[in-house]
Amino acid sequence: MSNIIDYLQWRKDLTLDQDPFNEIDSLILSRAAYLRWEYIFEGEEQYTFQQAYQKLQSKGLDNEKLLADEDPQLFLLLSQSQRFQSCIISDFISEHQEEQELQFCALLFHLDDKTHYVAFRGTDNTLIGWKENLNMCFQDVVGAQRQALRYLRKAANEHKGRLRLGGHSKGGNLAVYSALFTLKSIQKRILSVDNFDGPGLSRKMYEKRKDHAIYQKVHSYYPQNSIVGRFLYQKEFDYTLIQSSKKGIYQHDLYSWQLLGKEFICAKAFDRQSEIIENAINDFLEKISPSQRRECVDVIFEVLSSTNEETFHDLSNNWLKNTSVMIKSISKVDSAERKVILDSIKAFLNAVFDELKEADDK
Repeated sequence: MSNIIDYLQWRKDLTLDQDPFNEIDSLILSRAAYLRWEYIFEGEEQYTFQQAYQKLQSKGLDNEKLLADEDPQLFLLLSQSQRFQSCIISDFISEHQEEQELQFCALLFHLDDKTHYVAFRGTDNTLIGWKENLNMCFQDVVGAQRQALRYLRKAANEHKGRLRLGGHSKGGNLAVYSALFTLKSIQKRILSVDNFDGPGLSRKMYEKRKDHAIYQKVHSYYPQNSIVGRFLYQKEFDYTLIQSSKKGIYQHDLYSWQLLGKEFICAKAFDRQSEIIENAINDFLEKISPSQRRECVDVIFEVLSSTNEETFHDLSNNWLKNTSVMIKSISKVDSAERKVILDSIKAFLNAVFDELKEADDK
């Protein structure tokens, strides 16, 4: 079995003219959105993968700047691949706004087949990025979704031709959201929308577009033990279920997704754990109010933010010091707010236990 690294090594001499763009290529570009473009782009310039890789190498960054251990090898192979070597990369944008609770990143890959791939980055390891993720459980629309819609419209206005959209995790959510709510003239130009284990929409936004024709162009991909990708509301009528080399929540790592040649190795059904967690989360969200969800999320991140760390990496690196700070912060939390958190945890655990009991009775 192999993954996207093996795929690139195997197909590095095949151009898009020799073998057309496929779903594995889309997965690779969705992962490429996580590469450290913020250390490469300084304005509105454009790069090939080779030029970008060379510039990043000249920066001499340490591994702490990376989001995954495999990213350097992926970047190197992209810079050497005939399939992607002449791809032009442009329109990079990265935003972190703490006050607006916004984390957004996107860029364009201009492919040799004359299409433009709009790649949305998923959640990075910043606290604000994960805060925005959890805001989806009580907000109809979050800041990154609004930015994705603006970004797609701007990209479509400035670059003529057919469009492909894709992203992993929150990036997949942004790809679907922007496609669903953009102008009809842009929707007609979209060839495909690939959602790689991204969460769904709020109930309100899902209901607005659940019967939209654009869903015929949307395809979702999940590891067999998907948890992140089954959060909130989305259509699952057209999806691919993929075997992973990892267990549990770690299957969200797309480097673990298994391939055979240029196709995914598919699983027959979601794992039992995935089904139980999905149903428990849905039951939990039905039982507690949006205001209670908001209060719970806000308090948790207020405690995390008391450490003054910006990323989970920093949080874990200074774990002893940060644990002490967080314990002091928890002790200052209002008793009513603490009760909200405890009641929420209890409601979620009850939902899990109910799902486990129901599964065992079948």
